[in-house]
Formats: sequence, C-alpha cells, structure tokens
Amino acid sequence: MAMHGIYGEVNPHLAKSLFEKGMSTRYMQNQYALAHLYLNENELQDVHQALKLLKEYKANRHSQFALMRLRDLYTIYANGIGMEEDLASAEMYARSIIANHDETKVVRMKPFLSLFLFSRRSKLFIIPQLTEKIE
Repeated sequence: MAMHGIYGEVNPHLAKSLFEKGMSTRYMQNQYALAHLYLNENELQDVHQALKLLKEYKANRHSQFALMRLRDLYTIYANGIGMEEDLASAEMYARSIIANHDETKVVRMKPFLSLFLFSRRSKLFIIPQLTEKIE
C-alpha cells in the first residue's frame, strides 16, 4: 500500500521499513520486494544492495519468486544495471533458469526469455535445452 499510494501518497521509506520488518519475521517475499524497491525507486536506488538481497534470497527453488529472482539477476548482469555488463554471470543465471525449474514454468517465461536471452544486442546465449522449450 505504501508503494502504490492506495491510502494516500506513495511513501517508499515507509515501504522500505515495512519490507524490512517483514523480512525479520521470515516472510521472505519481503526480501524480494525490498530488492525491487532498491532497483526501481529513485530515492532509495542501490543496485548493490538489491544484488545482495537477490543473491541471498532463500525461497523454495520451485516457487515463482525463485524464478523471478533468477530472471532479475540475469537482467542486471546482461544489461549492466549499476555496473558493467557481465555476460558470463548473465549466462550462468540464464542456465540456472533451465536447470532449476520445470518445463511448464520456463515455458510461461517464453516472452521474457526470447526477448532477453536471444535478442540482447545480438549477444546470443545458445542454450539448446532452452531453444527446444521455447520453439
């Protein structure tokens, strides 16, 4: 609510404190939400803190948050958000999407994967298992 201004003005600082409080109660989706706050909110933008939260996120590896976490890590490294591009790390996270998730979840990510994995400035990651699942 603090993020979307449902009951008034958007308040990113209140959202940050609520997400941090939620993390302390082991509601781990708050950690993912806080990482996104650090990535997207101008007042609080801190890519390195977001990376730290995304890397240490301990969701069930089959949850949607685990898949989105890998997608976000891929995007940060492939696009050089807050740092120089690191295509080796980006490829590692792209491969993790395939290795750690069942086919139905990966196929649901088809628009994302085809957009980012195969057309990123002509820097192609050839991942045979992924190509088979997308086509």
